[in-house]
Amino acid sequence: MLTSYVRIAATLALSSFFTLAALGQPGSGKAYGSRDMQTCAPVKGDPLTQQKALKAFLCHDEHMFGDKLVLIEEPSLELGSARRYNRNEDFGVSNIDATAPVFPIRGSFRLYFCSPISKYMGNQGENCLISKHANAKGLCYKDGWGAWICSMSDPQSSQSQVQGPPPGWSQASAAAPSRNQPNAPQQRSAQPERRAGRPKPDFSEMEKWLEVVRYEYGDNASDHNLSMWVKQKVANVPAFCMQFLDRDGVMVDPADSSCGTGILMHFLPGPGQVAKIDVPMPPEGHMARVVSARVKRQ
Repeated sequence: MLTSYVRIAATLALSSFFTLAALGQPGSGKAYGSRDMQTCAPVKGDPLTQQKALKAFLCHDEHMFGDKLVLIEEPSLELGSARRYNRNEDFGVSNIDATAPVFPIRGSFRLYFCSPISKYMGNQGENCLISKHANAKGLCYKDGWGAWICSMSDPQSSQSQVQGPPPGWSQASAAAPSRNQPNAPQQRSAQPERRAGRPKPDFSEMEKWLEVVRYEYGDNASDHNLSMWVKQKVANVPAFCMQFLDRDGVMVDPADSSCGTGILMHFLPGPGQVAKIDVPMPPEGHMARVVSARVKRQ
């Protein structure tokens, strides 16, 4: 139970925390038109203070995920009272030191999940999926090497997702490489599913177990997948299938007969970690019949 908090205002200047311990990774934001990602030395030492907790949170949660750049803005964090490790509550936390105290945390922040800028995709200035984590909760704990790891999220953040520019957006400094397609149109809508007339998937059936960070349709020419990035909330997650449906609610060419209710969704589990799921789409000619997409528990 949280009995004592020290509030860190959302307006804190992040540079004051990283002047000595961390520097922006030089050039990491260039391909995204954004500021550079924060990188840090491991946050160590007792006691854990509010300053260390925020630093550990930003160092842990600002990162590269494949070719995606993950950034955090407007952080606010409350540090709770220490408690002992509890194998029931802390089951599945990777590399936790069970002899060290665990601290609950809560707060808020904006998460930016950014794709590289591409002339082919036409996404300059709208290449980030931005979600507001207004009621984030999580933990601070020591790993096996004595470093503090702090992470938190809001399960309802997917309801506030918007497409927009990255932090520090500057069109002049943005790199916008082509995708080696000389005949590709130069201006495309920012959201892949809107650009290609794709339906917004219904993820509601799996939101108890998985938080959808981002989803993106491929172009069905070089990329035939509906890709999703999900964050696992609990240790044990059931199997799910994706259904592409026509106007009559009939599935359009399920590509995987091993899943009787659609296309089986494969991903590597890991509580608190983000995993990518690639679901094969129907062929382009058949995809035109698809009016809705939804996830169903197997």
